[in-house]
Amino acid sequence: MRKSVILVILIIYILSIVIVGFLGIKLKVYDENFYVEKITCTNTEARPVRGKDDECLIIISYRENLQYQLQFDVQPANATNKNLSYTSLNTNIATVNELGVVSFTSPGDVEVLVSTTDGSRLKYSVIFIVG
Repeated sequence: MRKSVILVILIIYILSIVIVGFLGIKLKVYDENFYVEKITCTNTEARPVRGKDDECLIIISYRENLQYQLQFDVQPANATNKNLSYTSLNTNIATVNELGVVSFTSPGDVEVLVSTTDGSRLKYSVIFIVG
């Protein structure tokens, strides 16, 4: 009787492996990271763009050596990686460093693209009008 019980368990085990492999059932691996769900510009000069919650407009006056620090609220508060990356889409007007400091070299319009680095692929657009 012992041999038959062991044999039945072994057959069930082998069949379950074959069925899982045949059906392509994949086990979900637990991911302990908390991903960013929303980023919002918190600069006081930032004005929302109507109908867009991932874009803002900032109008400022140009002066020599003008720099502007971007500030963002990253949600949820317990996100594992809250780091953001910054890219100027017109480096003839402005450049931006890894801390979100925008340095303007001339007046004009420029867009700065802000992206999450945690894999959530969120983007936020800051449009500067510098006159």
